[in-house]
Amino acid sequence: MTDNTLTTIKLPVSHGFETVNGNVGEIRNTGYDVSVSVALLNTKKWKWNANGNFSNNKSKLVKLSEGFKETLKYYDKSMGSAGTILKYREGHSMSAVYGLRTIGVDPLSGQRVFLTKDGQMTQYQSGEDLVYLGDSQPKINGTFNTTVSYGGLSVSVGFNLVWGGVAENYTELNKRENLSLTYNVDRQVVKDGWQKIGDNALYKKQGTTVTNTYPCDMFVHKNNIFSCNSINIRYSFPKELTKKLGMEMLSVSTLLSDIFYFSTIHRERGTSYPYSINPNLTISCTF
Repeated sequence: MTDNTLTTIKLPVSHGFETVNGNVGEIRNTGYDVSVSVALLNTKKWKWNANGNFSNNKSKLVKLSEGFKETLKYYDKSMGSAGTILKYREGHSMSAVYGLRTIGVDPLSGQRVFLTKDGQMTQYQSGEDLVYLGDSQPKINGTFNTTVSYGGLSVSVGFNLVWGGVAENYTELNKRENLSLTYNVDRQVVKDGWQKIGDNALYKKQGTTVTNTYPCDMFVHKNNIFSCNSINIRYSFPKELTKKLGMEMLSVSTLLSDIFYFSTIHRERGTSYPYSINPNLTISCTF
């Protein structure tokens, strides 16, 4: 439990200062961290070991000071700023994800239709209509490694697991819903975007006068990831051979990274930074 958490509080301009730091509330962090190591096989020549680490952390804002609750009433409630206010909501975590609710694209106008907090249909996006869509903090965050060796040859494989959180699909939102026609266009827009009156489309019509869509429940998905981070193959030459070469030890190894990546969110990977499997070869020797 963290008492008297510090954060920035906005002040009326009549004070002469825009902000002040203050103790505003209490945050409780609960969770676990589990490490497991198992020797699955251990003979004279064969060895097989596995180890994993799994952790969970849940952050909850337990209490806010009455003074800070009062200052929140004067924050800018536009779509661009409302998410900052909603971070401070009793009973939810500081990593909670908020967004609008949408019922789809209007077949007549091609505009996206949202729901207000009262359940009324609207094409206007208001920060007051944002709702809780989940927590970006995963329920399980884990790594798993296994190593198999026979004589001087060993193979190690590393995996990563993220399960139970939610995340915004920026690829879908920015490359399909809010795309710019002056750049390359995702072919999914041609297939599922609004083109003419009567279309039952996934994405709204495109044009220079169309307002950008802010995060909503259509673009926030479960964020479950399973990936293979690395494969390391190593061979240590027999001591009889290394002694003949005048060495104490000689080994050669190769490392491959980012082997595969499975996710419930179809992200676009490798545009701003190239995505590739890079092999590394290492030769080690001791004289």
